Amino acid sequence: MTTIGLTRPAAEPADTGVPAGDALEALDAFDPLHPDEPDPQPLGSDAGNRLREIVEHQPGCLTEVTAGGRVLAMNAAHVALMGANGVGQFYQDFVSLTDRERVDDFVRRVSQGESGSLEYLMVLPGARSRDVVSDAVPLERPSDHGTAVLMVTRDLTDLREFEDQLRHPSDSATQASKQLEEQLRQQSVEHQQAAEDRERKFVAEREVERRRVGQALDRART
Repeated sequence: MTTIGLTRPAAEPADTGVPAGDALEALDAFDPLHPDEPDPQPLGSDAGNRLREIVEHQPGCLTEVTAGGRVLAMNAAHVALMGANGVGQFYQDFVSLTDRERVDDFVRRVSQGESGSLEYLMVLPGARSRDVVSDAVPLERPSDHGTAVLMVTRDLTDLREFEDQLRHPSDSATQASKQLEEQLRQQSVEHQQAAEDRERKFVAEREVERRRVGQALDRART
């Protein structure tokens, strides 16, 4: 993998009218938060090794391949995903036959300066497979070795399986859905029947009350 170097340009001193040496001594005397703090140094070999260690153990799946697809480097996360260390092999060998041409063309185009993403099926040892997507960018290699391709790969298998379940529910889920629909229909019928019974009872009670009032009026007239 390529080592990244970080440098910071020195700041221009402000024109305060005070000699530079006196100004620095005064700042040191009144800066209790940074007593005798050494100047930051450019990224050295120790920092570079630390950066490589972070890349190696970070959770994202990183792989560096040549324009022809040969794997130059692979971090621990990608080795764990594939179940094998593919360094020295062709990346396309870990891809399904139906997707190899697409992956080969994708790697070639990225090595020529493009960047992008591609979904494909990765084939793993033991006849297992994973749906993955790789984001890739061109990466200049040192010592005139041309341009490599840096790939960041994510596993989409669980997401795709969930999407498939939503599109094609299982027999048990379909049966449960039908049972729920029937239960709701039955409850609706029962509620409607109860409402009709209450209405009939109200009409009957109203008729009884009407007759009682009529009889009372008849008695009052006589």
